[in-house]
This record gives sequence, structure tokens and C-alpha cells, in this order.
Amino acid sequence: MIKITIALILIFIAQPAIANNPGVEYINIPIPDESHANEEIIEVSAPRRPGDFHAGMAFFAFGNDLDFRSNVEKTLDHLASLNVNSLSFSFPVFQDDWRGTDPYVDKNRTPTDENIIFFIRQAKQRGFTVMIRPLLDESSFINDGKWRGLIEPKDRREWFQSYSDIVLRYAEIAQKEGAEILNIGTELSSLERETGMWTDMVNEIRKIYDGKLTYSVNWHNAFDNDFSWNIVDFISIDAFFPKEELGKEATTEEMIQAWKPWIEEVKKLKEEHDKPVVFTEVGTVSQAGSFSHSWRPEHGTETDMEAQERYYKATLESLEAVDGIYWWAVQANSIEKLEDPGFSPLNKPAEEVIRKYYQNIQR
Repeated sequence: MIKITIALILIFIAQPAIANNPGVEYINIPIPDESHANEEIIEVSAPRRPGDFHAGMAFFAFGNDLDFRSNVEKTLDHLASLNVNSLSFSFPVFQDDWRGTDPYVDKNRTPTDENIIFFIRQAKQRGFTVMIRPLLDESSFINDGKWRGLIEPKDRREWFQSYSDIVLRYAEIAQKEGAEILNIGTELSSLERETGMWTDMVNEIRKIYDGKLTYSVNWHNAFDNDFSWNIVDFISIDAFFPKEELGKEATTEEMIQAWKPWIEEVKKLKEEHDKPVVFTEVGTVSQAGSFSHSWRPEHGTETDMEAQERYYKATLESLEAVDGIYWWAVQANSIEKLEDPGFSPLNKPAEEVIRKYYQNIQR
């Protein structure tokens, strides 16, 4: 995101790095199929077909909590009950310096391949469409006043080689496990003009993965960027568009009006490139007035569940020309949290908005 505070949007504090070899051979470790919690699962009521709206939720995983698998099962059941049909599984990869050339998978902070595979299998068993989405963590850049969109590797070709190794690792997992979508990058604004290197990476991915590919551009340059959209199957936007004109008590209708100019730009983008446009991140925290700068995790205001609810209603009423959304974001233990002022909509009024709207669009 364009402000450094967005580095905290993940709401996690990173620990010192311990690098893993990003080679793909690690994924061949057998993964047990047995369930760790519910014997009965809740299935997606209307599984997404090709071309259908992505009635999505972003699922973020950091590290390898001992309760990850049992919590995943409970959370996926809950999401299925909300008529969600698509999940993005987002997780961090790292580099230690904004000028560095060696992004890597961290054996403590990045979910293990086994846990990623477990998630995919559980999601597929319930009928979800699955997107695999590695995200470059920003915590190492904060002290330098940088975020992922401002990295400047000393050797860009070397950086792309290391990064491609990581994405290929997850492309192989996605292919083996049947994940339908692979997100090849997120908000890497300073590197979007490197068309040749992105194309080389995509060509290598296409050799081993036959699902859909996308790239997520940040909202601040969503309609004026250098990425070559012809190399991916659909356009993705992390859609935290500012709505600074909105007051703290803005109504749903006022929020709908604030969405209109942004949706008009989406229409133009679709027409220009003749590709679907999906919001891979959209949402706001449960804090008063949060919707004006919806990317911020903290607003210095009181907890306000209805503010989030109104924003969800307005967004879902404004999606003309948008081919899917993934609400940012839930974690494996989100259903255990009550009165949470953060981004998760679970166990809040906003989840009933999701349930009703997603049910309507799938009829």
C-alpha cells in the first residue's frame, strides 16, 4: 500500500529470518489426508464454475501454529456456511533489505508446504475455488521508510531469479493439488515495468501449471501502471481505494456514491485489456470512520461493527463491472475472536451481509 502504515495491515510482527531452500523438491513430502477435527464438513452451496463471480474471502496464514489444521477445518466450514465459493490462501515470503536480491521462504514464518497442501485439500474437499498467493512481507523495510512497492533490488535479474524459484515452488504445489489460480505477484509497483522478466517467469510457470494466472496491482496505480496484462488470465486489484470525502458517520448510500468513480475506472480497464477484473483485497476494519482510508489497520477511533457492516453493504452494491472480490482477511483462528476491531468480518454484522449477497449472486 502506498503508505508505510500498510506494512502493518498484516498485523503481524516478524521475527529474525531463517531461510529455507526455495527449491521445489521439498513439496514431495507425503501429506496425511486425515482430518483433525470435524467428521462432517460443510460444503460450498454453489461451487464456482469457470466464468462465475469470485464470491471470495482472503485467508492469511503466518507461521505454523500447532492448532493451524484443526482451526482451518472449522474456519473453512464457517466460510462455506456464508456462501463463499472462492478462497485466496495468502502467506508471507521474505527478503531482509529493500535493495536485496534474494527473496526467500522462511522455515518458521512461512507456512510449511505440508500446511499449504493441507489447506488446499480441505478447501477442495468442501468445493472452494482456491488461489495460491505468496506475499512479499514488508516488515524488514519499515525502518527504511519503504514498502513492497518501493523495493529496488541492486540486481533486478538476480532478484527475479530468486523470486521465480519461489513462485515455481508454489506453482508445482498448485498443479499437484488442483488449486485453480496462482497469483504471481502483489503490489510490486517498482518492478512492474520489467515486462521481459515477468514474461520469462510466466513462461516457466506455464510449463508446469495449467491453472489461471493473475497479478495484483495496488490501488494507487491500478489504472496507470506498467504491468503487461497480456501475460496473465485476469487483472487483480488490491482495492483499498480512498474515500476521503466520507465523514465518520457516512451512510451506506454515501459510500455507494464514493465507489462510483472507482468503478468507472474499472470499466475502462476491462474494456482496454478485454480481461476480467477481480479485487483480490477489499475491506475495512471495525473502527469508526475506517472506510475513508480502508487500508489502515488502526484509526485511533472506537470499535464500530456497524461501520464495517455499512462498508460491506456499499461495496457489494457497487460491483458493476467487477468479476469477483476477496474480503481482506481472515485467519485460521478468526472465528474464535469476538468484538475484534480488525479486518476479519467473522462473528460480526458484516458476515450476514456476505451471506445474503453471496447467496443472491449464486442463484
